[in-house]
Amino acid sequence: MSQSKKAVRKEFRDTTFKRDGYKCRCCGFKSSIARAEEELDAHHITPREEMPGGGYVKENGISLCKGEDGRSCHEKAELVLKGDD
Repeated sequence: MSQSKKAVRKEFRDTTFKRDGYKCRCCGFKSSIARAEEELDAHHITPREEMPGGGYVKENGISLCKGEDGRSCHEKAELVLKGDD
């Protein structure tokens, strides 16, 4: 992956997490600045393939937890997008 693509993805994650207060918008799990990349995912609301530039804008992002026990909110969102809910 190119350095510019990594920078775009990092900016997307950082601005999404900050806007959402480092909290999962589905279950309310609270992370921190230091642990956000481990505990949260900046999930695309509209699939990247359907948006110009891959949809890497904070308006197309939502912070979802990665979870530990059972399904994470990120996994639940993936199932909904696939129609497997």
